[in-house]
Formats: sequence, C-alpha cells, structure tokens
Amino acid sequence: RSGGHDLVAEFRRPLEAGPVLQHAVTLAPRSPAAHLALGRLDAEEGQSAQAALEYISSLKLRPNWLPALLGLGEATRALDMPGDALAAYAQATHVAPRSAAAWIGLGRVTLPRDGMTQRACDAFQKAAELAPQDTDFFDDYADALRRDGQWKEAEAILRRRIQAAPDDSPAHYLLG
Repeated sequence: RSGGHDLVAEFRRPLEAGPVLQHAVTLAPRSPAAHLALGRLDAEEGQSAQAALEYISSLKLRPNWLPALLGLGEATRALDMPGDALAAYAQATHVAPRSAAAWIGLGRVTLPRDGMTQRACDAFQKAAELAPQDTDFFDDYADALRRDGQWKEAEAILRRRIQAAPDDSPAHYLLG
C-alpha cells in the first residue's frame, strides 16, 4: 500500500509476512514505512525489543512520525522501560496534540509512576475530550481518578464504560 503504514493490516498470515517485510526493509533500508510495518508485525508477534528497534529506525528516517512514536511508546512500555515509553508518548502528544491515542498512551505510562497520578488524569481527560466515543481506556482513567481521590468522577467514568461495554468485567470490578 502507498505510504506503507498499512502493510501489516494487509497480511493475514504473520509467518509469511515476516520474511516479506524483512525483504522490503532490505530492498528499501531508508524507507520509514517499511521499518514501521516490520515493527508492527514484530509487536503483534510479541517481539517488543525488535519492534522498538524498527520504530527507532523509522524515527531516524522520519523524525517525529506519530505512528512510529506510538509504536515505540507501546514497545518500550511492554519492555518495562517506563522512562523511554514516557519520552515517546510525551513527544507524540507534542507532535500531535489532537491524537487521543498519544494521550491515552501517556496516561497509561504515567499511571503507575509515583507522583504522576495527576498527569495521568490530565492525559486521560484530554483523550476523553478528543475521542468521546472511545471508552476502551476508561478502566485506566477511573483507576487514575481513584488514586487521585476523585471517587465520584471515577464512578461516573466507570458507569459510562459499563454502559458502552456491559461485559467489561474489570470495569464492574473497579465499580464494586
């Protein structure tokens, strides 16, 4: 696909996609889209370290590219590298302040860190404003509000989540 950012979505069989995408990177080593696609495939296969390297390669070729920043944030979060994940998501929110995904990532990476609960709340609030129909992150948002002592707000967020997704057991648990 043009732009390459949807290459992984085109492949339904990752065992076959891997060699094809690796070959694409070999043929076009200066293609940020090829590195991004290979990074996404690596991430889908649980190879977070390799995915992070591909996202970094992509960012070296196309600095501040939102899809690569988001991928790097998620990969480094999966690798339990919170400082690197925080840096990637903070940069993503700077580059694309209207990206709900960037704000959600920032909220998720700051939530477990001491002294950053308010920053997590602010990030989730921004994401909720940007994408009011998206409630997938509301369990984390409610947890941040709860940790910040905002019980009523947390309850309201959980009730919205349960209304949108009645089978969300973590939301039911948190509400209980």
